[in-house]
Amino acid sequence: MEAVIVTACREDALEARRGGARVLSVKNLREGSLGANIPRTIREVRKAVPRRVAVGASLGDFPERMAGTAAQAAIGAIVSGARHHVTAGLCRVSSKEEASLIIRHLGEIKDLYPRVMMAIGVYADYERLGTIGPTEALELLKGSRIDAVVLDVQFPEEAHLFQLMKPSVLQEFVGRAHRYGLRTILLGSLGVPDVEALIEIGTDLIGVRGSVCEGGRTGRVSAQKVRELLRTIEHQESLYSRRSGRSFRLWPFSVGKRTR
Repeated sequence: MEAVIVTACREDALEARRGGARVLSVKNLREGSLGANIPRTIREVRKAVPRRVAVGASLGDFPERMAGTAAQAAIGAIVSGARHHVTAGLCRVSSKEEASLIIRHLGEIKDLYPRVMMAIGVYADYERLGTIGPTEALELLKGSRIDAVVLDVQFPEEAHLFQLMKPSVLQEFVGRAHRYGLRTILLGSLGVPDVEALIEIGTDLIGVRGSVCEGGRTGRVSAQKVRELLRTIEHQESLYSRRSGRSFRLWPFSVGKRTR
């Protein structure tokens, strides 16, 4: 399991790297959990860290009739330096047809940038948002050109991911995604206390912000907190491997769909 450190600026990226981060995701949380940052910030983050550090970005949340906008946003983020992954959120998309259109148009970006991982974001608090649910979204993603599914919480200050979806339900979600050839990324106020459960769930990645910041999710990334998280993941994976016989491999340097 790999940790994706959510960064909002160049300073965040430098601190994350000092803490040993291998994957960064550039966001603007003022625009939502998957809020889009500006091209200049993506470029600054990419220039601030070594090439071996993977850099991706969120594109924002897209309601219905915004599939073309999502595709163009993906191009803008990739050109700016998000060459590892881009994520488009499905927010207030209740129509399967509209969700499928966003999925299809984002997948078509693979024709231009085959090595960039395309991800679709869905929400555990989907009922409050009036949007398509995680399980329903998985069925639409099955057989698509999307590489990964991101499961997030739109209002993390109000609810932890585990409060909205029990670990057993998350394990089922992750297992189904893997059977469909999709990588999984879980977010939603996650941190060090959740690592053991997340490894048991089997997700490929976790996204973190508030737990690795001084002053919460609106503060600044702390190298010490990043280091503590990564050490905890390494330790818990070692314990899990001894119990289960399962080995772990580093994720961030491979792109595309998960091999079955």
